[in-house]
Amino acid sequence: MRVRFACGSILLAVAASCSRDSVTAPTPDIEPSFGKTPAPAITIAKMPGLGGSSEAFSTNDAGSVVGYSTDATTRYPFAIRWQKQGSAWTLTRVGPPLSYAYAINEAGAMAGTVADSAAAWLPNGSAESLGLGRANAISNMNTVVGYSYASGSVRPAAWTRDAAGWSITLLDQIPGSAYNDSCLASANSVSDEGTIVGVVYSSDCAKQIAVVWMPKANPGDGWEPASPLAGAQSMAQSIPYSIVGSTVVGAAWPCATLNGCARRAYRWSLTNAPGLTGALGSFDARANSVNSAGKTAGSYIDRRMHAIVWSLNASVFQTLPEFNGYDAHWVWDINNPSGTGTSFIAAGGATDGRGGRYAVVWTMPY
Repeated sequence: MRVRFACGSILLAVAASCSRDSVTAPTPDIEPSFGKTPAPAITIAKMPGLGGSSEAFSTNDAGSVVGYSTDATTRYPFAIRWQKQGSAWTLTRVGPPLSYAYAINEAGAMAGTVADSAAAWLPNGSAESLGLGRANAISNMNTVVGYSYASGSVRPAAWTRDAAGWSITLLDQIPGSAYNDSCLASANSVSDEGTIVGVVYSSDCAKQIAVVWMPKANPGDGWEPASPLAGAQSMAQSIPYSIVGSTVVGAAWPCATLNGCARRAYRWSLTNAPGLTGALGSFDARANSVNSAGKTAGSYIDRRMHAIVWSLNASVFQTLPEFNGYDAHWVWDINNPSGTGTSFIAAGGATDGRGGRYAVVWTMPY
């Protein structure tokens, strides 16, 4: 499945050992008037790791999950792939030291980073470098998006592969937006139709603006120049993290200025469908992923961070089960319903209050 710009958005310590754990849903520690009680059938599981910290960034419809885990001795991160066998999750180290897997598609191809370079892993497991930068997402058409350190600046980028190998397209920004190392303009997600969403910066690097790059009529010609998503230029900040079809989700500060402005999880419809553009509730939240059933997953803050899933109706949401005594829980990705499956999988992480960060998955019946 696709994944959005993931790392760096939650500033929490990295440490501790990682053990396998699985519990059913406890009653969430939130205000009774605010959240919805989790359904007992939803379960939460801690993934096995390499002995250090870990985090799960993406999952596909076959139930594969990717992310990273640090080695207990060296503390280096390694790109990891988890797969469920029977009732247990198994772990495969797919990257070298200093690697992260941020996304996986339905064929099992992955995208991420190795040291300072964007990287892609083919379904057979072989890794290929895409050059200096970062790969955030990969579509089922094997289009990889992220950013590239090109010509002395950071540029949103898309990579496509043919028999000759990978080729890069540097995506245009909107007039007046900035290109430099202080403004990490980035392509964050790509749909199977080739539509890309991401963020650019104002010329003074002060404002993030959610944009979309539409594919040209002939896919071989690349993408049209960036266009701001609906309302993005009038907002104090806006960031899209995921796109499926014509639905985009992310976070927005829907005020003229940041001063006193609260963050909101936000959804945009590229077709301007009534009721499908706007804030997902009136609380501090971010939407990190959307699936083909219209379920949106992310996190919200209410004294601490909680994992949340919204339905297509933005007013209906559910707080996900939590580990007792943990500080924070969040979801990066949620997969699609499949013809042979019975449950969604949501992938993310949790922290235990002692500096430990753990890869976590939730299983939710359809």
